[in-house]
Amino acid sequence: MLGLFPALALLGALATPAGTSRTCPDCSLLGNCTERTCPHAQDSCLFSQMQLENGTLIKNGSCVSPRECREGVYALTYGPHSSFWVTMACCDNCSQVTQPEAGPNGQPNGMKCHYCSGDKLAPCDSTRVMNCTGHQTVCVTLNGTWSGGSPQILKGCATPDFCKLQVNTTLGLETSGFHLMTGPECNYGPPTPQPEKRGAN
Repeated sequence: MLGLFPALALLGALATPAGTSRTCPDCSLLGNCTERTCPHAQDSCLFSQMQLENGTLIKNGSCVSPRECREGVYALTYGPHSSFWVTMACCDNCSQVTQPEAGPNGQPNGMKCHYCSGDKLAPCDSTRVMNCTGHQTVCVTLNGTWSGGSPQILKGCATPDFCKLQVNTTLGLETSGFHLMTGPECNYGPPTPQPEKRGAN
């Protein structure tokens, strides 16, 4: 199972000097949020919510410049009981941002993807195929790290927003989210059949 617990550090936020009237949520690991004032050069609020595979919901805000305020819903299922999602929204009133309906509990949508997870020492070349559900309509392979840890590979059903991400993008806060070492590999069609592996004689 992928070690997602380092992502709990997602809430670690640096104090921001006052400069404008724009505020942004600053949340603790317990989910308690206060408002902090953003500096003049970073007068937009990027609000992130992230749900780990164990159901833990992490949320926090980040003061950013308007050009850094990107939005999207990123949901990935890389096994029958292994999934996570991140939603990022630019908001004036972040308390009104709702959780996405992009998880793995929706109805099958007809898409099928190979799925697996692992590290660089155990290549993720699974022949296992899963049925995608809900808004997860593309097959995605991600190469990256959690909180600067060891390289990880995730492969499975995902929402199309993943395919817009660039190399070196971080899902969540820069200091502790999932950092992409390469751009996402996306496939909008059915999975390519792979030859069965045979044991040594």
